[in-house]
Amino acid sequence: TASLDDANRKVVLELVAEAKQAGAALIGIFHDRDARESVADRQLDMTPVDLTAKELLQC
Repeated sequence: TASLDDANRKVVLELVAEAKQAGAALIGIFHDRDARESVADRQLDMTPVDLTAKELLQC
């Protein structure tokens, strides 16, 4: 949705909502927090974090 104008962004979010209503499981990458929160049931933050080797092994 990042490169879409407002009208097409709305269309895409409506299509995602319709697919959810139909029971579809979707995986999406959203950089726009408002868009993500309007359609996501669950979110996973993939922000890079600097970990030591020991910390990484504990994950």
